[in-house]
Amino acid sequence: MMNKQGRASGEQLPAGCLLVRRRVIYPPIMDCLPETLDVAAIRLALTNDYGCPSVTQDQFARRFGFSPGTVRDWEQGRRKPDGAARVLLFLIAHNAAGVEAAIQAAIAGDPVRPSLDPRARASKRVRSTA
Repeated sequence: MMNKQGRASGEQLPAGCLLVRRRVIYPPIMDCLPETLDVAAIRLALTNDYGCPSVTQDQFARRFGFSPGTVRDWEQGRRKPDGAARVLLFLIAHNAAGVEAAIQAAIAGDPVRPSLDPRARASKRVRSTA
């Protein structure tokens, strides 16, 4: 039997989520990510443009929009990735092909899907002219 939110009664919530007023509340993404990421291992798990295993630090940086010096600092332990970089590294580690497909779509000039574009939602709002 389904409830008002389309969830089966008795269905388990995803880990770390709360149910508040019959709505699922997800935890902040930063609370879900590991504190440390092995950037060298993430980089070495990728293949280069020729299908050979591993990419250089410069190739990795250029491919995903990081500066080469920052990648070196992460790998040598002088700095730790934080914020959006940590989220992007986590996504690369788990679905590099998906991240690269999104980057290629941006390069090709594909627009953001209207459902995800906050400007599209704002333009649909009814504004009173009174």
